[in-house]
Amino acid sequence: MISIILAITSQVFSIGGMYYLKKAAIQTKLNFQILIGIGLYIVSTIFFILALNLEKISIIYPFVSLTYIGSVFIGTYKFKEKINKGQVAGIILITLGIILIGVTK
Repeated sequence: MISIILAITSQVFSIGGMYYLKKAAIQTKLNFQILIGIGLYIVSTIFFILALNLEKISIIYPFVSLTYIGSVFIGTYKFKEKINKGQVAGIILITLGIILIGVTK
């Protein structure tokens, strides 16, 4: 269970890194947000390695798909991007897959 919490925490930091890198990319100049984004990706990697030390890769790695869900939400709510039916279907399928992996562990 700790390994799954670490994997989820890793993806939360990864989503945060993605958010700050996108914000920095919009401004098209080197700024502090790039450093924040890179720092969050580094923290994400550390948590992911810790999770892999505790559990099989076949259990942990599917949690990376949480970043796809996070990217859609960040894009929609922070950057006002439109979400389409395919993305909604993808989120539902990813969520079901993660639940099945967690339940059948």
